[in-house]
Amino acid sequence: CWGLPILQSLASGLPTIATAYSGQMDFLTPSNSYLVNYTLVELPKDSQYAHAAGKYWAEPDRKHLSSLMKKTVKQADMGKTRVQSLGVKQAARFDLKPVSLIWLRALRRVAGLPPLS
Repeated sequence: CWGLPILQSLASGLPTIATAYSGQMDFLTPSNSYLVNYTLVELPKDSQYAHAAGKYWAEPDRKHLSSLMKKTVKQADMGKTRVQSLGVKQAARFDLKPVSLIWLRALRRVAGLPPLS
């Protein structure tokens, strides 16, 4: 699931720390979360992931992650203020109603029906 727990953290107004890679970057920004640096690492062929050959993993920079975690603890009030309004606003884009409207519009378009007014 493309980062649902991360989105739920934002929606709850919690300081959110996540790797700055992949699907969650659709809603994470430096102003609403703490983004962890990473290095792309090729998965071993004998990995537990199906079809791992030629696939990459975003390996978090552990020192950077550690510093971000310490920062959120030391500056708990600042962290909450930083993400609270922005995170909730971003999360609202993925709420049931806006997502349902996106799907409804797409289905109407595919079915050749007129757009919603």
